Parts: sequence; C-alpha cells; structure tokens
Amino acid sequence: MLYLTGKWAAPSMACCFESVSKSLSVAAAALVFVGNAAAQVVDRERVVGAAIDFVAEQEAFESCPYDDLRPWISLQPGDKVEGTLTVGFGSTGPHVKIGKCIDEGEARRLLETEVNRVLDVIEDELGLALPVGDWIAFVSLSYNIGVDAFRKSTALERYRAGECHEAASALLWWNKSKGRVLAGLVSRRAVEASLMCVV
Repeated sequence: MLYLTGKWAAPSMACCFESVSKSLSVAAAALVFVGNAAAQVVDRERVVGAAIDFVAEQEAFESCPYDDLRPWISLQPGDKVEGTLTVGFGSTGPHVKIGKCIDEGEARRLLETEVNRVLDVIEDELGLALPVGDWIAFVSLSYNIGVDAFRKSTALERYRAGECHEAASALLWWNKSKGRVLAGLVSRRAVEASLMCVV
C-alpha cells in the first residue's frame, strides 16, 4: 500500500456515469504510484501534483466567475448570485468577483495553493500517514466543501475511528449546494469514495 506522510450539474444520470468513468481514469493515473504491497513513503510534491490533476478534472476550468447553481448564466455586475460564486478550478472566496476573469495559469496557481493548505489541515486532523487514495479523496472533498466543514464531518469522525468504508459512505452525503442536490456532486462523491480503503 502507498502512504503519504507528513460543476456543472449533469443533465442526466447517463452524463454522470460518463463523468465517473472519465474521473476514474484520472484517479487510476494518480494511484499508479503503487508498485508493490510494501508501504512506501512518497514525495509530497509528486502526490500533490496527482491531487491537483484529480481536483482539476473534477472541477473543470472556467475563466470567468459563475454561479454554481446557475452556471449556464453569463453574470453581469449587479446580478444576484443564488449559489456560490466560483472561478477557475472551483476557486471561491472574496477574491472571486463578477467580471474578474482569470487565465488557466492563475487558476492552477490558486488550486495548488489551496490543495497544499487543505493537505496541512488533513495532516493536522489525522496526525498519521494516509494511504494515497484516502488522501486524494479527502483533499478533493475538503477543497469542495471547505476545511471547516471537513473538520466537522462524519466522514472524518468515522475515519478517525478506523471505519474507512463507513467514512467513504459518509462522503456520499455531501451532494448538495445550498440544499439542492447536484448531479455533478453525486458523481464526484462516488469517484472520491471509490479511491478510499484500497488495499
């Protein structure tokens, strides 16, 4: 086993299944580090790169800010945002403003900064080496829902208790934005859960 120390809503479930299949291909590439059954320590930079690729695949790049509940609408200054204002590879926060577009390079830098911040939180919370699949799943989840929500999640609570499969199941609960189930989140959580508890 390998260890690390230290958006749009789909219009149909068929689209979700296609997304899951494509994302699993990216996940498989991320997990190709496994060379044998012996525990290995993996360079953080290399694994962070795999996590960034995985999250980027889940989020997809958007140069201009959009409302995650109405991504098909081209926002104009003064428009009401019903969901969460998002840009780049799922970046949110006060730096995201309607009309302020970014290029893919800047989006990638924002993603890398956030992935590293999320990793620090996960290591602080768990305080142990993680199998790389579990780590990538938790990074993707935390990046999407926020580290505060992750800290309070049942998924983390169950994982701490040594209940990996139950933790993976709890990931599936995070399929809503502003109380609304999004097909894109349903498929994303399924892919994340599939990475966990791999022996």
